Amino acid sequence: MSTNDRSQGFFDFDASADESGYERWVAEKETARKNLERQFGFRFGKRVQLQLKEHFKPLTGIIRLQSSTQGPGEAEPRLQIGSVSFSPGEIESCSLLPEQAEESENEYDYLEEALPGFCRARALIKANDDKLQPLAFVGSKFDFYRFVNRFRLAVSFEGMKLNGFTEETLLGYDALTRSFFAWSAFERYAELASDRAPYRSLFAHHPRKHIKELAAHCRALDPGELLINFLCAQSVDTRHETYLKRYRDGQDFAVLNLAACMRHVFAHGNLTAHPNGLAAKNLSAISRSLGNFLIHFIRSDFDRRLQVAEASQATRQS
Repeated sequence: MSTNDRSQGFFDFDASADESGYERWVAEKETARKNLERQFGFRFGKRVQLQLKEHFKPLTGIIRLQSSTQGPGEAEPRLQIGSVSFSPGEIESCSLLPEQAEESENEYDYLEEALPGFCRARALIKANDDKLQPLAFVGSKFDFYRFVNRFRLAVSFEGMKLNGFTEETLLGYDALTRSFFAWSAFERYAELASDRAPYRSLFAHHPRKHIKELAAHCRALDPGELLINFLCAQSVDTRHETYLKRYRDGQDFAVLNLAACMRHVFAHGNLTAHPNGLAAKNLSAISRSLGNFLIHFIRSDFDRRLQVAEASQATRQS
């Protein structure tokens, strides 16, 4: 890890820190962990049902110690279940789940990992007679579950293995495929949100600066407009061509249509890793950035909807 990346790690100790002081802190931390387990009756690494003060419903999951937010000299550690962070003083009650319940909850851990908050949303949907309205979604709970599984595919994709291709070309196809999966998941998400292109309602709460940055990044990787001209020529959907030209003419928000058109042309076999002579590494970077943007947006917007829904339900129950 480089010195510039140190903030991303779990700890960031001064290299000149006293070794015995560090060892003493580690021992104190382990003692604090054991005291917490005895006090509240849980075990780190085991699934529990926990009720927080001022929280309208219990949390279920594995309690983890947020080491990244606790350092030497801090009196109270921070704990976490899923995306919810709390201090030991906020715990009202805690019970260790039996093995059978543990296995049942574990059934959805893979979806929670892909879309943080999924388990909370699932509980919210069940509490509202399987309706999606609290999340401002339309459709059935099965539409929501299908979306989450499609989204998991985009998040989990780690690349392809192809014989006889150069590394640069392979990276291009890897990024194209991930972008393909990401846009496919985004289309399902837009349907749940009852929005259609150009998705202005869906992005109404998203900072415009992120879209401007994405558009500027993609333009910088295609300075000769090789990709844009190729997609305009290959597009069979007049709407795609219209928005591509708007993007080319400087309308940043139309950059989203770049992902839509790439997905469409790639699916029909005309988009390769070197479109119109564009370097595969440039296409790879554009596709990867588009895919990452869509994944981040979905997670961010879903978290916003979930927080609003939980706050609304808490207000009704108070």
